[in-house]
Parts: sequence; structure tokens; C-alpha cells
Amino acid sequence: MPKPFLKSVIACSLAMFGGQSWADDAGGAGIPWGPVSVYPSVGLTVGNDDNLLLSNANRLSTSFEVLSPQARFEAQHRGDIYALTYHADLGRYNNSSPDDYNDQSLVGQADTAISSRASLKVRPEYTLGHDPRGTTYGIFTPVPNRWRNAGASGVYGYGSEGAKGRIEISAGFLGTKYLNNRYLTYAYDKNTTDFGGTFFYRVMPKTSLLFQASNTRYAYDNAGSLVPNNTVRNYMVGAKWEATAKTTGDVRIGQIQQRYDNGTVPNFTGTGWNGTIQWRPREYSRVKLDLTKQPEQTTLAGSSSYVVTSSSADWAYDWNSRFTSHVNLARITENFGGLALSTRNNSYGLEADYRIRRWLKGALSWTSWAKAANQAAYSSFFDYNRNVVMLTLTGTL
Repeated sequence: MPKPFLKSVIACSLAMFGGQSWADDAGGAGIPWGPVSVYPSVGLTVGNDDNLLLSNANRLSTSFEVLSPQARFEAQHRGDIYALTYHADLGRYNNSSPDDYNDQSLVGQADTAISSRASLKVRPEYTLGHDPRGTTYGIFTPVPNRWRNAGASGVYGYGSEGAKGRIEISAGFLGTKYLNNRYLTYAYDKNTTDFGGTFFYRVMPKTSLLFQASNTRYAYDNAGSLVPNNTVRNYMVGAKWEATAKTTGDVRIGQIQQRYDNGTVPNFTGTGWNGTIQWRPREYSRVKLDLTKQPEQTTLAGSSSYVVTSSSADWAYDWNSRFTSHVNLARITENFGGLALSTRNNSYGLEADYRIRRWLKGALSWTSWAKAANQAAYSSFFDYNRNVVMLTLTGTL
């Protein structure tokens, strides 16, 4: 899928926040089917979006429904796991049928232990998705862009449990092809190939230092693309820990280099990071922080780089065994090199989860966004305020 973080957080919020996340967490017991266990689930989200097109100048308020069926087929053999998961998000907007969507994905999983020291994880995937209007890739199209992804990724690990050192080698390929609005989206078709390695050095029983290097290649199918073919290299150092039952974390920081094949486009070198920290001050209270800064593929004419910095926090509080509340805060900034342009998007939200039955879960959420650009010339494209209210029910056998 196209990588800009802004699109993945905001554009897919209806499906990801309201449907898929609950289906994955419903906690079903599964249905035996020979050597395979089947975990079916379905989510239904109803809600209202007061600014579907992400535009203050052209506001469109609409109610919506999202149906999210899912089925996971899983088999285990001597500790190895083999699985295939089908998921769909079928969205309907009552005041804007052109924005309806039928997103689907088929994802495989093979986690195998080659020996007591070596392991291999493989993830093939096939996805049909869309870019909602008003988002990074869908800002200039009359109907949402539809796209297809196909690829696979894998991680080979070497090092026994508790060893002083461990290494992980990762590789992946993802082909992205757009299916409509071809007068514009032909320029977005690309193949993404990545390769990298991470070395973990244990300094305490549950704490390891890490050293990571990765190389990601973006090769566009058409010469008319806004972005020339380019390579992004990351060189990171960091730590991964579970110091106590209260605190866990994985933090990495280092240098990022983006090199373009076209010599007329300035290269980018800067500092990047990604990290997740979880703190549990009490058994019933959890705080999670996510921090990232990474270059992405720009879609704005005239920009030579596109760097996205995001930070988010979620506080979950278990009032009892059935009822949990969440408070969410996030900030996303975008910097477009060559244009002196930046945007800032602040969001906050509240959520209440209730387990009605073992197999049935409900959630009510409200999220508000406010985005603004630092240049008036771009305000009509980027500035907006948005509120989304959702009620979700998810059932799992």
C-alpha cells in the first residue's frame, strides 16, 4: 500500500479503527476443521463523518456503515504456525455513494523453527484497497482511487533463546498497481523492494542493544511519475527491553538517506527514528507511546522530499473485566523539501469498549482532527477540521 503515514492514519480510520482492529481482538475460541482451526468474526460499524472530503471549503457530512467480515484459518505442527487470513471492509456512505468502497485482503503466515537456533517467518499478501478523496494520494480525483498490492516479506532469525547475540535478516517485495483514475494514478504504480538486517546484543536478561541497517528501493513503472526512482537507506541504533512487568519498549534512532536516480532532484539526509514504549503503572492502567520520523514518497509537484513525523499516545483504563476506556492524542507533521511547506495535524479522541458477551464486543468512539499548512497558498488543499463518531459491534465464534 502507498506508505504516507498521514494516509494510513487518517484516510483508513473508518475501516482500521472501527472494524478490523476489533475483529482481530474479539478473542474467539475457533472452530475445529480437521487439522485446521477456523476463527470467523464480523464487525459492524455505524457512524457519522462531518467532513468526509477533508476540506473546509467543500464540507460533506454523511453517516456511514462499514461491514467487516474476517476468517482466519490456522494450523499448528510441532510449534510451527501456518495461517491464512481473509479480511474485508465494505463501506457505504449514505450521502455520497461515489465514495463507497470494498477493501479486501488475503494474508498468509508461516512461522517455522528450522532448528533450535534458526527460525523463518514468511508473509505473502494480496490486497485490494482505496485512497479516500482528500487524502495524500486522493486529493485531486473525483472518486476514490482503487489499487491492488501483491507481494511477500520474510524474516530469518539466527540465535537461540537467551543467547548473547541474535541476528534477523529481512526482505520483501510489494507491487502496487492503481486500477482507476489512470490519467493521474498511472504515476503512482511502483515496485517496492527492501532488504535489511538487525543485530541484537543482550546486555541484561530482558534488555538488548540493537544495530540495524536497511535498504528500500522504489521503482516506478512510468516515466511520468512525480517522483523519480529512489533508494532509502536507514542506519539505526537503539534498544529493546522489558525491564519490569511495568515497562517495555523498542526504540531506534539513526541516519536516513534518500538517493534519487535523477541527478536534478536533491538527495535527502537526516535523522530518523521509530519507537514504541508501553508503561503499565497498575494492572488496570496502560499507557502506550508511538514515535516515528521517516521520509515517504512525495506526491506534491515541486517537492524534493517528504518527511513525516508522528507521535501518539493512548491511555487505556480497565474499570472492570468488561469495560475499558481509552484517551487518544496524536500529532502528525509533514515537511515538503524544496517548497518550505509544512503541515501539522493534531487529533484527540475518546473511546469506550464493553464486552457484552464472550463472543460479542462493543465500542463507542469519537475522534477529532485539525490540520493546517504554514502557507496560505496551500490552505485550500490541506486545511480542515473533522469529527468522526462511531459505534462498533464485533462478534467472534
